[in-house]
Amino acid sequence: MGDTLLATLPAGDFELDADATSHVFIAGGIGITPIASMVSSFQNHDHLTLIHCVRSEEYAVFSQNFQSKLGESYHQFAGKNITKSDLEQLVTSGAAIYLCGPVPFMQAVEVMLRELGHDQDDIHFEAFQPALSLV
Repeated sequence: MGDTLLATLPAGDFELDADATSHVFIAGGIGITPIASMVSSFQNHDHLTLIHCVRSEEYAVFSQNFQSKLGESYHQFAGKNITKSDLEQLVTSGAAIYLCGPVPFMQAVEVMLRELGHDQDDIHFEAFQPALSLV
């Protein structure tokens, strides 16, 4: 009794782009949680790519499930940083791109995506904090 609970309004720009013809999900660590829900909403995985970046395989929650469901559309980067070259190979032009994870991770990925020519309007973010400005 008498405890204080701090709360904020919902924040983020994280909903599926209904007009997109392909979707790329990029999660850092536990950022996979909201992405897992979004990925599971797809019946057809033909135009879907999931990239999960984790410290080590032990941190890759849901990985066996994703591997069996998505096969070659699931890419795990365990113990190494994703590079611009990796993103160039995995992220198709014009795809709706969804980023979720630690802010420094998302900032670094966003910079690489923009350098590769991806439109800012195609990049969607979710962070577990309010008033996030990554630009």
